[in-house]
Order: sequence, then structure tokens, then C-alpha cells
Amino acid sequence: MIAALVLLSLAAGGYFAWRNGLLSAWLSLNATTAAPSADQPVFQATKSFLDPNVSAGEKAWEAQTCANMTAEGCQIFKSLYASMMWSAAQSGKSPKVSLAFARVAEKLSDGSQIWKLSTANTAHPWLYEQVVQDPSTQQWMLIRILSDQEAQTRYGN
Repeated sequence: MIAALVLLSLAAGGYFAWRNGLLSAWLSLNATTAAPSADQPVFQATKSFLDPNVSAGEKAWEAQTCANMTAEGCQIFKSLYASMMWSAAQSGKSPKVSLAFARVAEKLSDGSQIWKLSTANTAHPWLYEQVVQDPSTQQWMLIRILSDQEAQTRYGN
């Protein structure tokens, strides 16, 4: 009797999830995603963002970083992060980061995605960034890197 109730509950829950589109959304988010190639612009932007080339100069570094970001992302970068990252780099405090794609953490309603990257940095082993695929080039571009606080709140690590 209990087994029949459990099966009936599972069937009803599965039907509800399928009927409301929850099952397909869950399956598409959890489907195995091929890791994007390391030459994608998003990775170049992230590396440049985190490890400024001080010898090239601040404006050249900003241009190099923004070349691999969306226009919106570049504006966020320049207004909120560039000065702080540049100062850290000049004082030798910018992290030397090795990045590897871990998984798609979330697909957002605007078509962008949140990617989880491993960093090989024991203090910050994970990095989350919002990315979008450029429709004309099919290349992934950086919008922004999530703050530690936002990543912790949304994803728990």
C-alpha cells in the first residue's frame, strides 16, 4: 500500500513538473555542457581583468579587457572595477590566475548565463561570471564577474 502511494506521488509530481515546463528547464540546466574552448574572448577578458599588464599601461589594459566584453560589461568594468584592479596590480597585489570552466551555474531569462570557473587559487577556488554569446560571431563575451558576496548568496560557494 505504501509503495503504491509513493509511486502515485512520484508520478503526480513528475507529471506536474512536465506540465509546467519545470522538467525541461531542470534537464537543460543540468545537461552536460561541453566546456568552451580556452580561446573564447570571455576567458581573455577574465584573465586580463584579474591580472593587469602594468607594463602596457592602464589605457591599453582597459582596451584589451573591454575588447572581449560586451559594451555593458565594459561600462561596468570601467566605472566600478578598473581603478581598483589597476591600483592592486601596481602594488603587486593582483592575483595570478589560472582559469578552467567548471559548469553553467545558471541560465538567465535574458539569454545570458552564469558560469562557474575554477581558479587554482586556494583563497578563492571558484569564480562566477555572467557571460553572453555574441549572435554574430558565436563567441562568448564577458558581461561581469560576480562579487564574492553575490556568488555566496546565489550559489553557496
